[in-house]
Amino acid sequence: MKNTFVCSQSSVRRILRTDMIFMICLGLMSASTLFAGKWEYSINGALKTQTGNTDLSSFSVALSSQHEGDFTIGSWTLKDAEIKFSIGHSRGKLKDVLYENDGNASFLLNYHANQKFSPFFHFYFEFDSTASLENRTQMGFGAKYSITKPFSISILGLWELEDYVGEDRASQLRWSIRPKYKKSFNSGVSVSYVAFYKPLQRDFNNYLLEHYATVTLATKISWLSVNATLEDKFNSRPPADTKKKDVDVTVGITLTF
Repeated sequence: MKNTFVCSQSSVRRILRTDMIFMICLGLMSASTLFAGKWEYSINGALKTQTGNTDLSSFSVALSSQHEGDFTIGSWTLKDAEIKFSIGHSRGKLKDVLYENDGNASFLLNYHANQKFSPFFHFYFEFDSTASLENRTQMGFGAKYSITKPFSISILGLWELEDYVGEDRASQLRWSIRPKYKKSFNSGVSVSYVAFYKPLQRDFNNYLLEHYATVTLATKISWLSVNATLEDKFNSRPPADTKKKDVDVTVGITLTF
């Protein structure tokens, strides 16, 4: 049997829109050094291949750029700011069948990041073709409250543009409630857990629920660490023929410089 790929006009527009978002984020990450000197960059990656009775190949890669401290552009200074760009992509095939193809890009500006109370702006873009999600774009303003040193909670109001295959594009408002726990131990182990509850503003029974748990182990090489990440995503009302829940476990390495 011969496989035929038909690229419609709408498919081309989606591809160009996705590529444009990723190129903008990469450009902002590259240009970040023009505005401040204290930037930290990291690359996280994982790769798996298997041949024989099972033909499988998969990879994931994530890039991030982060600045903490006073941020100055000309005569304008943000005190105690956290600025972060990130971009990631995962893809996997099993016997030439695509079982994973997703990506995301985000930008965070957190003012007074190390104070008890800090306002922030957040932008997020994602796609997941195996879950019929052509793209979801979110942006909004919120506030974080640090309860203790490792634990904080935030609430964010989001404007969202959501586009599923075969459905009308939806422009809507969401809330995002996020508890977070992050702690580093003297042994070189770091633990991070973040959860997002994102109900629609007009219908709290229509929500996204996301969990991210990461364990990072430092090595004797200062710029190299090993990490394991669990991602658990739930959509209370997905499109037809799409499962509500996706779980992904990744073990990889991180390079920091």
